[in-house]
Amino acid sequence: MIRPLGADDAPAYGEFCRALDREDLRLRLGRYVVVEDSCIRRMLAGEGDEVVLAEHGPEGEIVGVSRLVLAAEPEIAVIVRPGWKRRGIGAALVEALVATARARRLPMLHAYVLAENVAMLALARRLGFRAVQAAGTMVTLELPLGAAAARAGDAALQSGGATR
Repeated sequence: MIRPLGADDAPAYGEFCRALDREDLRLRLGRYVVVEDSCIRRMLAGEGDEVVLAEHGPEGEIVGVSRLVLAAEPEIAVIVRPGWKRRGIGAALVEALVATARARRLPMLHAYVLAENVAMLALARRLGFRAVQAAGTMVTLELPLGAAAARAGDAALQSGGATR
């Protein structure tokens, strides 16, 4: 079940963060980090400029988290708990964020992914994101939404090409 996270989810989110392995955090955040309780509370504070969704496992534990930052260039990110990868959780979380972005009429989504994070790059491409820049170790991905995406899809269909 995917649902928004809030301040009441801090204990479960803390458990989720502590269960992430060091390399997964590095691939997601671009550097090695230790997630502290103050960071967990800040991430769930609900400042209004982001949407945080989580997928829950059969015991109610958080098994994946995605984030949509509502900035000038809206950005998404996702991370899945070890032992739960390759089950479609990351895809479901990203698709839920894309639906949220479309409902908010955002024109475009961005993702900034380490070039070595081949699993995330492959997932993003499967979901329609395209690489627009590769600078050093970082790849910038975009997913057009709304009218621009519809026009691109119509043009691809008229030319006999696929939209993905």
